[in-house]
Formats: sequence, structure tokens, C-alpha cells
Amino acid sequence: MLEGKVKMGNETFGPGMYWRAPAGLRVPDISVDKGSEVLIFREYGDWGFSVSESNKSEFIPEGGNTASEEPGKLTICDSAKMDWMDNIYEGDSQRFLQLKILYHDPSPEGENEKGFITLLGWAPPGWSDNRLIHHPVFEEAYTLTG
Repeated sequence: MLEGKVKMGNETFGPGMYWRAPAGLRVPDISVDKGSEVLIFREYGDWGFSVSESNKSEFIPEGGNTASEEPGKLTICDSAKMDWMDNIYEGDSQRFLQLKILYHDPSPEGENEKGFITLLGWAPPGWSDNRLIHHPVFEEAYTLTG
């Protein structure tokens, strides 16, 4: 949530709120205040949403490439209340980045093609990195400020 308010069920969310639902999981009704800005990502899906009173199937996996055998669930966190952490994933010039982990489905050891992580990142003024890093995963970045 970038700006404004979103109501999900009986809860109201403001800027900094993050939520994630695996495909097929029934979530509470959602409404958005006029003028709000919401950043939406879709994993393995089109831009359509289906209105439903129940989950799409008896078992909803955590994600399309999950390592977990646990049923998927709605994840909600408030990034505005989270502390920034040092970048534990990369060294070199990326050590200056600060992170907030919004969602993590860890990869089993030796199975980098499984798992999923959603991070909020902060870079200090003037930071740059010109390396092209190859991963066996999709990777996207969006600049929200600066």
C-alpha cells in the first residue's frame, strides 16, 4: 500500500501495509478508497480476480514454486513498523542495501529453483551497482521514491 486506504474484511490498511495470498485462496472482501495508490504483483496469473465464497480447491499451495507442503495462507505485515536489516544475502557493493523481509518461503538446501522471497529494499544516496547477476528466479525492482 503506497498511499490511501484499503479495507480487507473488517481491517483497514494504510501506507506500508503488505499482503499476499496464494492463487486460489479466498480472501476477505476488498475495497479501496478513491485516490489510493496500491502496487499489485501477480504470480502466475492474469489480471482477473474471481469472486468466491470459498477456496478454489481443498489444498492451496503456498505458491507456484513453493518448497512448503503446508497449506497457503494470507500473509499481512506492516512494513512501516518493521526495522531495516543489513543485507544478509549479498556482499560487495550490495552490503550497503537495507532490507525488510515481507514474505519468505525458504528454498530447501540445494534447490534454488524453489522458494520465494519478497523484500523491500533501501539504497543509500549515490549507491550503484553495474553487475549483471544471474539467478534461476524472476527478479524485479521498482523505485518508489528517490
